[in-house]
Amino acid sequence: MWLAAGCALIAGVALGAGGARALGGDDGPDSSATVTLPEQLDGMRPEADVIAEVVGGSDNAGAQETVRKRQTVRDEATVTLSAAYGGATTAGAAYSDDELETSVTVFAVAATSPGLWSSQDTESAPEILNLATPMEWVEVDGDAQCLTRPQTPYREGTDPADIESYVVRCQVSAEDHTVILEVQGSQMPPERGLELVQLAADEVEIG
Repeated sequence: MWLAAGCALIAGVALGAGGARALGGDDGPDSSATVTLPEQLDGMRPEADVIAEVVGGSDNAGAQETVRKRQTVRDEATVTLSAAYGGATTAGAAYSDDELETSVTVFAVAATSPGLWSSQDTESAPEILNLATPMEWVEVDGDAQCLTRPQTPYREGTDPADIESYVVRCQVSAEDHTVILEVQGSQMPPERGLELVQLAADEVEIG
């Protein structure tokens, strides 16, 4: 935005095709909450199911090991996310298109968050470097935000129509929860990231 101008149920166990995991600390204001992530996200299905279909499923030991390792990383991330929010309940799930070309991981935490921010999202940063855009900025659409970077450093005077960018992380923060989206695989333009994180936020259930 360049200075703003511009189902798996939970509670400590893993359930559901989406691979969602919800974890809560022993204390903290939201540690007793429940978080439910959608089983699909705008046509994207649980990543583990897609991997099984594309590369052979239970007959492919390598594919199963990949699924296991990615789940382990995601589980550990939900633990550290919970710790960062004082023990609030968290959940995480990965979704992919049918070709495994684009995968996203969605995390939800039963706590509100400040907006996204970048030290590069200023008027002077691109001017100093004679660039058309900052090297990182926040795109905003309603409640959705995406930390965004240019595909390449575009020189000052570049036609805006020629500037391409991709998202690093997106989030929607509500009064009692935050939804975070990260992208794996192909780079995702900000308009798609904003759309997906808002869809995820609309479907997350906090109890």
